[in-house]
Amino acid sequence: HKPVLIQTFDRPRSFELFHEVREASSSPTPIHEMLRDPAILSSLLSHRKKPRSGSSASHTPRLATAGDDMLKPEPKKERDRDRDKDRERERDRERDRDSRTIDTASTTSTVKPRKKDRDRDRESDSATILTHVLAEEERQARHLKAVLRQTGARLEEELRRADLAESRARTAEINVSELTQRLASSEAARHQLELDATRAQEECRRWQMQADAAEREARRLQTELARSERARQDVEQAEKEARGAARRAEQTLREWKAREEGREEVRRLEVRRRYSDGRDEGFEDGRAEGYEAGHEDGYEQGRNEGYENGRSEGFDAGRLA
Repeated sequence: HKPVLIQTFDRPRSFELFHEVREASSSPTPIHEMLRDPAILSSLLSHRKKPRSGSSASHTPRLATAGDDMLKPEPKKERDRDRDKDRERERDRERDRDSRTIDTASTTSTVKPRKKDRDRDRESDSATILTHVLAEEERQARHLKAVLRQTGARLEEELRRADLAESRARTAEINVSELTQRLASSEAARHQLELDATRAQEECRRWQMQADAAEREARRLQTELARSERARQDVEQAEKEARGAARRAEQTLREWKAREEGREEVRRLEVRRRYSDGRDEGFEDGRAEGYEAGHEDGYEQGRNEGYENGRSEGFDAGRLA
């Protein structure tokens, strides 16, 4: 938002202009000051003769010109040209008046004036005073016209500036209104974004909590899985060891069975051998003894006893081997 630039009055110039207008409008005119002067008033009232036609003719067009100049608007160049002419004319009048005053003083000092001459001089002085008064009035009127024209121009300029400032102020007000609406819209959008951000943060926190819970559950499952894996490995190791132990036990059992079978075979072989040996020995012994005791009774009995004894001794010997 750009600040609105409002042009203000030039205070020193405007104060000087208003002071000139106020001074020109409130100051008394030269005619008013002359009428307040008792000497000039008595001089004018004591003079009963009419002014000469040449004098009145010389003043009347000047009055008409002054009135016409007050009514007609003048451009700037013509106004400056008229002001210069008035100044030249005023200086000429002052020189004429000074020369006339000097001539009058010299004449008065050398020749004793007559009554008619005194009346003529008084009439000439009155006409001169009135001429100067009218010239002063015309100068002040021209000055007031110039001041009023300058005032009008300045007022028009200030009015244009005021209109421009008002249009700028309206434009600025419209811009401020638009910016206010945009600011309200942006504020509403920002508030909506804050609500969305808060909602998103809540969703993020909720998802974060769920993610943390899932992560804890995953860690727990990983721990359980590791424990199960270790248990499986332990079981596999135990199973492997059990299989090894079973194989070793089976091998030991087979070896023991083989040894037992070998022992049994040896025992059977030994029993047979011993049985045969005992039987032979018993037979021989029994035959010898039975032969000696009796052929039939001794043979049978010796045979049986020898058999029994040989079998028993052979069995015992086989077990002890």
